[in-house]
Amino acid sequence: MRLTEIKRRIAYAITADHAPDDDIEVRDIAVDSRRVTPGSLFFAVPGEKADGHDFIGQALDAGAAAAFGMRELDLPGYVRVTDIHETLRAVSPVVYGDPQKDLLFLGVTGTNGKTTMTHIIEKILSGLSPTGLIGTLGCRWNGRTVPSENTTPFPWTWYRTLAAMRRDGVRFVVSEVSSHALDQERIAGTQFDAAVFTNFTRDHLDYHKTDDAYFAAKKRLFDEYLRDGGLAVLNLDDLKGRELMRLLDGKRPIATFSLTDRSADLWVKRMTTRGAGYELLLSYRGDDIAARLDLPGRFNISNLLGALLAVSPWLEPAQAAVLAEGAVVPGRMERVGKRGRIFVDYAHSPDALEKVLAAAKEFGGEGRLIVVFGAGGDRDKGKRPLMGAVASKYADTVIVTSDNPRTEKPDAIIADITGGIARKEGVEVIPDRSAAIERAITLMRDEDVVIVAGKGAEDYQIVGTEKRHFSDHEEIRRHLGEQ
Repeated sequence: MRLTEIKRRIAYAITADHAPDDDIEVRDIAVDSRRVTPGSLFFAVPGEKADGHDFIGQALDAGAAAAFGMRELDLPGYVRVTDIHETLRAVSPVVYGDPQKDLLFLGVTGTNGKTTMTHIIEKILSGLSPTGLIGTLGCRWNGRTVPSENTTPFPWTWYRTLAAMRRDGVRFVVSEVSSHALDQERIAGTQFDAAVFTNFTRDHLDYHKTDDAYFAAKKRLFDEYLRDGGLAVLNLDDLKGRELMRLLDGKRPIATFSLTDRSADLWVKRMTTRGAGYELLLSYRGDDIAARLDLPGRFNISNLLGALLAVSPWLEPAQAAVLAEGAVVPGRMERVGKRGRIFVDYAHSPDALEKVLAAAKEFGGEGRLIVVFGAGGDRDKGKRPLMGAVASKYADTVIVTSDNPRTEKPDAIIADITGGIARKEGVEVIPDRSAAIERAITLMRDEDVVIVAGKGAEDYQIVGTEKRHFSDHEEIRRHLGEQ
């Protein structure tokens, strides 16, 4: 795409133009001057720690086709715009050739379950056609995985990734769609063919401030980013799912799922535990469907139901159920180690932790339940005592430790958590996460279940502003003597 064409499309936003070389070919977008290559467009985005305007000179020296910003500057190659974020959203699809026009999109939003459900959908659709996945665990397609710094990438990364997927023959794109991304319009210009609402519980109030604002952000996926005729898939077991059904009634095609509600399009007639999974008999609009799930927890049955409906515009749920068998998700109720029953899970909210521990109780039998968990620093403090209360309700032994303390003192975070724990027996505080995991393994008997919660597949721990390598998986195997 030529620079002249890009500027023509955003002429409404340009207030000063000092980039006369309009015939230059634009190949990429950068917001970090260190990542500028010849032909890039550099966007000077103000940040918490640095302002991109201070690096415009470096970007232009590195070969940027032009630099966009909002300050009044008289520099060759500089284009002043009214809103840098709006300009980024408008320019990103253009630079990467509008890849969204050639792809089919399925989006999943909700507090919990996004990662698991998108992985199940990916497994199903991969049996039909090349499928791309975008989410917490990165972006992957055709055997290639690219790390992602955000659950849903910012516009330039979103469209760069879509362009790469299109180039490699991808037909379907399955994406987690976070409330932050919806609020910040990171996916502007993309229209989804199907969208799923998993559930709604307390989370991210450090950002959204209120539950109403948090829900309003989630709802935007269905109001603004679901194409006309696109399918809305809703969870009737969730109060907000029912509310969304009322709000969307008559505006969108809707398909509903539930564990028990027979009015839903897809519900569970019978479930039988099989190890840490289930044999299921489902009802889809009057027809019986046999299904198998190799993931523990009834919440994962809900994830399976939502996935089967999400793909229903292209595949009958009975066929999809067969393709879904064997789905696994790194860091989501993932069994680790050869000895004992130790599971790693990403649960980092009260509701998610409760679902995980309830599931462990369900398949744990007569054994004890031991949980190791903490809470992230510089995030919603109000959920910490709630997580403590949940842990003490379900677990026989609670070991409170550090998660990602960031710039908070670990002891202060732990104090917030333990403030919600009424009992004293069976509660231990071990701030060092590795030592906490070791303690759980020391206490573990063969019949027990150990849950290490909060970080899932993450391989780092953020202490202060430093990102250190740390993996629950590696620590578990090390303390088991398997490394």
